[in-house]
Amino acid sequence: MQLGVKLKGLNKMTEEELEKLIEKYVDEYAKVFGIKDEIEMPTEPKFDYLKESERTASSSFYGNLINYRYFYEKLIKFAEAAADLDRYKKLIFYGEDKTKNRLNDFVTVFDKDGDDLIIKLACANNEKSIEKSKHILHALLGVMTEAGELAEALEIAFRTGFDHVNLLEESGDIKWYLAMLARALGNEWDADEKRNIEKLRKRFPEKFTETHANERDLVGEREILEAGHLAAMDSRDN
Repeated sequence: MQLGVKLKGLNKMTEEELEKLIEKYVDEYAKVFGIKDEIEMPTEPKFDYLKESERTASSSFYGNLINYRYFYEKLIKFAEAAADLDRYKKLIFYGEDKTKNRLNDFVTVFDKDGDDLIIKLACANNEKSIEKSKHILHALLGVMTEAGELAEALEIAFRTGFDHVNLLEESGDIKWYLAMLARALGNEWDADEKRNIEKLRKRFPEKFTETHANERDLVGEREILEAGHLAAMDSRDN
């Protein structure tokens, strides 16, 4: 094998394919020059989203600043609103279910609002744009309705304590909808996580502070998010 061969199509390779190609050439290099020991390739530290996000989490608690009764009432209203949205999500994407009393909104032949819903959301009136908007709508409604189930879990927790198994289940369901949103927007899952951490590093340069939490540089954060999104789109296109 000629080590100096010109490599083509590197920008179209996946990260895994590129790593295998590098390993292959490293092995060839070792054989040609008689290197017996393995050549250690420099590696980046593993990105740990749980650890990175912990750095910007608040450790403060001001429960004495709220009226519990008012808070509880808002919690119930939020859960009820989410349940209504859940009905619409299921009607739109799963259809009617008479056994669960999930019926349509008495739609008549003269109503067109529902049919025009995705057209209004799509950035362009073409098949690709409409299909993308369907997935985005499904994901957004899904996250909202799952958040409502978390509100219900919190309401129950005030009486019985947190159900950790249930919280993990709802957390997993939210991730499922967020994964759908990421696919629809053309983003990789880890790219979303890294972009989120970059935004938080802009907000909290050293660690979480209440001052930085209340006085945000929204323009600067938006620039980070836009740059990250464009980079992710370029990566997928290549």
